Formats: sequence, structure tokens, C-alpha cells
Amino acid sequence: MKVRLQKMFIAGGAMTMLLSSSLTFANMTMFSRQPQTDNYSLIKPDRIAGETPETLEAYKRGCPDCVKVASDVAQMRTQFCRTKNTVNTVIAGDPIYGYLNGIRMVLQSRGGYASPVYSTARQVLEANVDCQDSQNWIDRSQRVMNGQFNAG
Repeated sequence: MKVRLQKMFIAGGAMTMLLSSSLTFANMTMFSRQPQTDNYSLIKPDRIAGETPETLEAYKRGCPDCVKVASDVAQMRTQFCRTKNTVNTVIAGDPIYGYLNGIRMVLQSRGGYASPVYSTARQVLEANVDCQDSQNWIDRSQRVMNGQFNAG
């Protein structure tokens, strides 16, 4: 009788472990928020740099020139750094975008994106690319622009 109770106790414990691990697995797979797929491009993130995709789209609709600047930066990154960036990833977190878009904003009363000064600033950035260190890229470009625009 004692041996039989021990076997039943061990079998009950094993059954409990099996059920609890099965339920944990079911909970992880059935109730997970992300879809199960091998193609990660099909998964849409909830947030991009703290913003929802909807607010990012609203930002782009409200500032077409910002999208043009982001496109310029994405093209520079692709051409010189051999990285694939989209307008969204550039807007969401590329320091070069923040810098160049700031220049565009300062030049708003002089034509903004269409200003020849903006075009010159973009060319200076293209001539001073540092794919490994964005801050160095900005600093070097800033020194050139200070010399070029403050000479007169």
C-alpha cells in the first residue's frame, strides 16, 4: 500500500509538472501579442522611437519638407555608408536628420528646403561623411560651414 501511494504521488507530481508546462507553453503561444511568423518584415512594431506609426505618418503629412530632408539623409546613408535606411527610420532616430532638418528650419524664411544655403549645407555633409560616428560627421561639417558662411 505504501509503495502504491508513493507511485501515485510521483505520477501525480509528474502529471502536474506536465500540465503546468503545457499550459505555460499554450499561454506563450496562444496569447502572445506578436504574430508568429518567420518573416519579421510582416511584424509591425507598436512604436517607432517612442511614437506610434500613426503619429509618425501625421508628422510626415504635416511636414513634406521634413520628408524631403529625411530622404536626402537616407540617400546619403545608402550611397556612402552602404546602409539601407527608410524615411521612417531616419526621422525616428538619425542624428544627421536632426541636424540637417534644423538647418532647413532656420532657413525657412529664405526658402527652407529649396534654399541654396540648404543645398550647400547638404553638400558639405556629403563631403564630410563619417559612417561610424554621426557626431564627428556633424562636427566636421559644422566647422566647414562656419568657415564657409561666416567668412564674409
